[in-house]
Amino acid sequence: MISKQNNHARPNRKGQSSPSQIFVYLFSAIVAAMVLLYGYSVIQKMGKDNIQMQKMELKIGVENTVKEMAPDYGSVRKLKVKVPIIYKLVCFASSQCILGTTGTTCPREKFLGGINSYPLIADSVESNINKNMFLLPDGSESYDIGTIEVFDADGKTDLGFYCFKIINGNLNMYVEGRGRLARIYAVEQ
Repeated sequence: MISKQNNHARPNRKGQSSPSQIFVYLFSAIVAAMVLLYGYSVIQKMGKDNIQMQKMELKIGVENTVKEMAPDYGSVRKLKVKVPIIYKLVCFASSQCILGTTGTTCPREKFLGGINSYPLIADSVESNINKNMFLLPDGSESYDIGTIEVFDADGKTDLGFYCFKIINGNLNMYVEGRGRLARIYAVEQ
């Protein structure tokens, strides 16, 4: 028997693709690229949301500790709070420095260069903006955490301003209740 061959069909040669196969490959590449871009944007958004959540946990953790400790005169608590990785320092300014209480001296040149090393924070404090916790590298993130004073490790000198280094992603500090306010000690561990 003699078989009939289709004279109109091209023989399939190795290495040749039909136009429909090229379209499928191109379409698949476009879809894959879109999926990768979407995935990347979702991961970025999740990272930003995680940083926002950690900032709020930091603020609330410090603020709640200050408010809980303030009326409990003489009691001391060590506070350890997670800090977002983008921040290297957490700085505190005594409330009387910000509120401009008469008779208060606010030394600004001590520890880590003092407040004048951070122009945004210095401007905030000198403008009596009611913020007393600042997240660095630049200090643009700031919060009011309640009425505080910042003292040296011995509790003898009101520093007015102090920056804590972030150690292993955590802020470690001691807070003491002083009746009407909370005292933060410049002790790092």
